Amino acid sequence: MVTAISINDAPFVIGSAKELVECVARTAAAVKGVVNPSNADFAEVVNTAHIALDRQAGKGITQASDVRAIAQHAKKIVLSVKNVRNDFGTGHGRAEVKSIADEMVSLVVAGALLGVRWALTRLEHLILDAPENLIAELRRWGHAAITCRAPRCIGTA
Repeated sequence: MVTAISINDAPFVIGSAKELVECVARTAAAVKGVVNPSNADFAEVVNTAHIALDRQAGKGITQASDVRAIAQHAKKIVLSVKNVRNDFGTGHGRAEVKSIADEMVSLVVAGALLGVRWALTRLEHLILDAPENLIAELRRWGHAAITCRAPRCIGTA
């Protein structure tokens, strides 16, 4: 997206915003153990990631209902990014570039970044919990000798 912005290519900026959202969403789902097929619908990928991250606990993470409502609205905004990308951005090649208002580019980028920032904040905690989740899975499958030596795991292994 940085390159697209630096060369002032509005369709490329809009397309890059959508790609950024999808990349972060696929990463969040994968960390949670859900791999969406490469041809999965954008909404499916975003919804899967949102479910994986929605109730994620962690330091500095809130479960306040009003904040969760904001996150839900951010998801709706992010889902709209794809439609703008299809109509004005790099999606579905076209013979001519439509006129794109600066406001459109600004709102698409802001909307994409709102969703991505929310996801990355929660994704950090999901990734940090990954060793404990892996250990629990290994133990479940009969590898009881596996222990976690991280300071926060001492005494829990």
